[in-house]
Amino acid sequence: MFEKLVLEDVRSSLEARGESLMKMNEGLMMPNEILEYDLADRDRELEVLKANHDRLLQVGLVCVMDKLIEHPECARGISNIRHLVFFASEESVRAGLKAQVDDGTYDPFASDSCSSYS
Repeated sequence: MFEKLVLEDVRSSLEARGESLMKMNEGLMMPNEILEYDLADRDRELEVLKANHDRLLQVGLVCVMDKLIEHPECARGISNIRHLVFFASEESVRAGLKAQVDDGTYDPFASDSCSSYS
């Protein structure tokens, strides 16, 4: 009989301890869930920031390119490049340009350096 009382006392003590641990676990689970939601929110914010960063880089690059294109020297350089690309697309012109470059006679600033091949 005494052993039965001791066992019941131990059992009730263990049950109380189990209930206490369950309450502690529930208390820990709630902050964990909140932290998981916060992490998901931060991940979404990070994606938005990355997209904004990429957009700002694109817009910034376009602004820089616009400013460069407005500059006379840059506009002249771009015009020369377009001129070269147009003529270099022709195979016979490529051979002539290559010969000029190889000979060291090619002058990218000369306005007629490619026009003789047209």
